[in-house]
Amino acid sequence: MLKSALIILISTICFYANAQFDHNLILVKYKDGVTFLGEKLSEEDNIIEIKLKSRDLLENTIRIDRRTAFRVYDKQNALVFENGKFNKITGLFGTFSYGIGFSNSPDVQVNTSINRFMNNKFALGIGVGIQSVNFNTNGLFFNVNFASLYGSGRYYLTHKRRRLYTAGTVGYGYGFPGGFSNEGSNAQGGLAAALGAGISFASSRDSKYFVEILNYFQKGSGLHISTDQFDNEVRAEYDLWFKRIAVRVGIDF
Repeated sequence: MLKSALIILISTICFYANAQFDHNLILVKYKDGVTFLGEKLSEEDNIIEIKLKSRDLLENTIRIDRRTAFRVYDKQNALVFENGKFNKITGLFGTFSYGIGFSNSPDVQVNTSINRFMNNKFALGIGVGIQSVNFNTNGLFFNVNFASLYGSGRYYLTHKRRRLYTAGTVGYGYGFPGGFSNEGSNAQGGLAAALGAGISFASSRDSKYFVEILNYFQKGSGLHISTDQFDNEVRAEYDLWFKRIAVRVGIDF
């Protein structure tokens, strides 16, 4: 299933991501909302000469002072495109995502991380997440939660508006009983990891949307105590690898 999903993801990106960035484009933003997009002709002593892309101006070459701008994006720190959208390739960025892990009963995953570009293709980070895992044993339904601390990585494969990347996380998930557990239940965590691919979408703002498809693993064990419909106590011990295909939608900021 994961293989098929990744093939669809790669096919989609190859079909739609046909806009290559221009090394000479520069995007300048001011706090009042004014923006300039054009070809960077030269820069000296923080004075940038730009040939504007707009055809509505009679004089299409301007000079601006870099120090007065709110944001300046060029080939040194971003992939800039002719429609004014861009992808950052330097510095720090955060992520927040909401995901569904597919099983007999869908799981919920919420993750956030802080990351740093090591170069224009590779980013490393650390993050925290919450996973609510549903499973059944011997026909009985159970729920257990994990709070995870992990390291994350992305390797970008394309330099286009829709950037295809591989992604992975590895860390430790701390288990605690789910909402259907009675007093006396306990849960232990273990290794947590995920591996897959995603697409990040260029934007005219610093925040970018992304979608990922990942193969997710979580080690867990414990004792689950609940009651059945006749108010009888049901006890179940488990020691399992929880394996899920997860789809996450999120934002880089």
